[in-house]
Amino acid sequence: MRARHGFKRSRLLAPVIGLAAGALLVGGALTASAADRTVEFEVTGKGAGWGHYQSAYSERNNVLWVTTSAGFPPIQDSALLKVDPGNLSVLASYDAPMINDGTPRREAIYGVAVDDEHNTVWTTVTRENGVAVYSQETGARVHADLGNVNHSRDVVVDEEADRAYVSANFVDGIAVFDTNTYARVGTISTGADSRPMSLELVGGGDDAVLYSTDLLTGDIYVIDTSAGSVRTIDTNGAGTSGIAVDTKRNRAYIANQYDPTGVDVIDLATGAELASIRTPAGTLNAAYDAKNDLVYVVEFHSNKVVVIDAETMKQVGDLEVGNQPNHVTVVDGTAYVVDKSQGGTNWSDQIWKITAEVGSTPDPTTDPTSPTPDPSTPTPDPTTPTTDPTSPTTDPTSPTTEPTDPTDPGSQTGSVDVSVSLPATGGLALTVGGDKADLGAAKLSSDLSTYRASGALPEVKVTDLRAANPGWSLTGQVTDLTSGSNTIDGKQLGWRPKVTATADGQTVKAGSRVRPGTGLEAPKELASAAAGQGTGTATVGADLSLSVPSWARGGTYTGVITITIA
Repeated sequence: MRARHGFKRSRLLAPVIGLAAGALLVGGALTASAADRTVEFEVTGKGAGWGHYQSAYSERNNVLWVTTSAGFPPIQDSALLKVDPGNLSVLASYDAPMINDGTPRREAIYGVAVDDEHNTVWTTVTRENGVAVYSQETGARVHADLGNVNHSRDVVVDEEADRAYVSANFVDGIAVFDTNTYARVGTISTGADSRPMSLELVGGGDDAVLYSTDLLTGDIYVIDTSAGSVRTIDTNGAGTSGIAVDTKRNRAYIANQYDPTGVDVIDLATGAELASIRTPAGTLNAAYDAKNDLVYVVEFHSNKVVVIDAETMKQVGDLEVGNQPNHVTVVDGTAYVVDKSQGGTNWSDQIWKITAEVGSTPDPTTDPTSPTPDPSTPTPDPTTPTTDPTSPTTDPTSPTTEPTDPTDPGSQTGSVDVSVSLPATGGLALTVGGDKADLGAAKLSSDLSTYRASGALPEVKVTDLRAANPGWSLTGQVTDLTSGSNTIDGKQLGWRPKVTATADGQTVKAGSRVRPGTGLEAPKELASAAAGQGTGTATVGADLSLSVPSWARGGTYTGVITITIA
């Protein structure tokens, strides 16, 4: 592993977002053990290019292809690297072509997938809304289709079906290309206002299933590519990007960039959340290692790779690599991670190779020096409950009865007059459990296009004691967020309502999800109860999400969410 070199990097000042409701202020070699095995990791790294994004492996040529795009628009440095997966040496570097219409810039490439059948490499040209295809043999760009896939993000190739699938992050779906002719042949819609991100293809041909995540909602899209049908799984993900599919157990591991950061494990059959592994920093991409039954997840806002045992769904590794690891791919039990650390030679970014050695945990043996139990002593019934050692014991300092307390004098009687007035129609009341919703410091997306932040609306309680039981509607609306003379439009704040508690016999429906871009600029429903179903006290809340362009001016922005009951 190369020593890191010191450098100085300019940083963007991220907006810090705060909000307030009701009126609410909004402001803003390593070893690990699994249950029945041990896992040892060896991590090596080497400097390669500048601005690493993704990597993909070619079995046909036994090379790793890495996309790079460095700097801010207009991009001047972008290349496709051909890397030896054994020693991580760069075998060749092929510059992306220049675009000279208006502002000179590179045809910058980001996502990458290999088509070994046609001996090509497919890449996404995100800033030019398209794709580009390169020859694996010569490195030449053999085709480009620009302006045809709005904010193209990820790409995967189904060699059996001769199809390439590209997530169109700004236009609600997956673009489909013919890998023989390079022509776009269709679109698979993931729904209005959806933001599909990472792609993972399982199987091929008629049996292929394509999986994607949604950046704004955390949804998982399960796509039958033959039928073009989409099943949506609702999750608790926040800023969800990467997805890894454990095909052995039919589970998905989704990487979340925003609070709560970490990885959620989802049962793909039922949609249930099976586990949640929290991490200190936002996670960006994930990959499943079928050979060693592990899941690798990169923490983009740190220098760590989290490793999870797929059987136990427990973290078994916290591996240090370079800063800002951006992508991970797994090849026959070996994980390859590309970072944006500038920690290699000449401040280059690095490629990391992680190998895992899995062994069985030795069975524990009896210590010969330990006393053996008296054979005449009965053993306890293992089914008999024992006292919980954490149960509180009686406080020895608790006061006892004073000796001067009066003794029972015998039976006596007394009387008290009681009166109460009840309103004829009962009442409808609203309580907000706090006056602030802090979205924290906004984080820059990996493609440098957007600042995003998330938080939670304080708990809101509605109590309806009206005799007529007419039902009610709870709505919310936000003002623009301001920082001095700078403004963020209120429509950039969205929410995902939820009902957390209801009274017996009460039926309360959470409002629809509202995504940033549509937002809360106009009143949106938080929750409602139909006539005859609203009596009692209900508790509701909402996950808040904000998305603003990266050119927004830095500062602490505040606004007001007004919650109204009617």
